[in-house]
Amino acid sequence: MMVKELWTYKMSMAAGAQGYTYREVAPPAPNVSTVERCRNLCKQNICGCYDTNWGCPPGVGSVGDVRRMLGQYKKAAVLYKRTEIDHNDKAGLKKLSDEHQNLLRAFNCLLRDSGYNSMALADGGCNYCIKCTYPDSSCRFPKQRVCSVSGCGLEMMAYLETFGIPFAFEDGAVTLYGLILFNEKQPQSDLESAGD
Repeated sequence: MMVKELWTYKMSMAAGAQGYTYREVAPPAPNVSTVERCRNLCKQNICGCYDTNWGCPPGVGSVGDVRRMLGQYKKAAVLYKRTEIDHNDKAGLKKLSDEHQNLLRAFNCLLRDSGYNSMALADGGCNYCIKCTYPDSSCRFPKQRVCSVSGCGLEMMAYLETFGIPFAFEDGAVTLYGLILFNEKQPQSDLESAGD
C-alpha cells in the first residue's frame, strides 16, 4: 500500500485520528541559518523541553546532524487537526499534545512495519518515556522517538504556507501539526538484489 492508502484505510480509522487532515508535501530542507535561528529559540526554553530529551536540542544532534537526517527523506506528509480549547487549560493542552504525538508515532510505526523508511516530527519534546534517559545514556526506543520540528530547524508557518496550508494562532482553539518524512519502498526485486 502507498503511504496515503495506509493513512486512509488504516490510520484514519484509529482512535484519536478523527478530524485530521492528511496532505503530502515536499520534504523540508532547512538551511544552516534556519536551523541555528530555531535552535536559538529553543534555547529560550519556553516549552520547557530544551536539553531534557533525545528529540530536542541538543540531544537531537548538531546542526549538521539534523540537516543530514532530514536530507535523507524524499517525501513528506503533514497531519493536522484543529481543536477548540481554552489556552489556559494546561492539562487539556498537554493531553492533546500527547495524543497528537501518539498518533504520529503509531503512523510512523505502521509505515516502518509496511517497509517504509520514515521519521516523525511534532511540536515539543518526545514524550514516549515517562523519564527520558537523556543525557546519561542512549535513547532506549529510537524507533518511537518523535523529534521536535523546531529542534530540526523547521519554521512551520513559512513551510506550511508554501503549500497553502493555513497556520494560525487563535483564541479558543489550537491546531496541532505533525510531519511524517518518508521514502518510497524499494521494489522487492531491488531488495533481493541488494542482499546478493
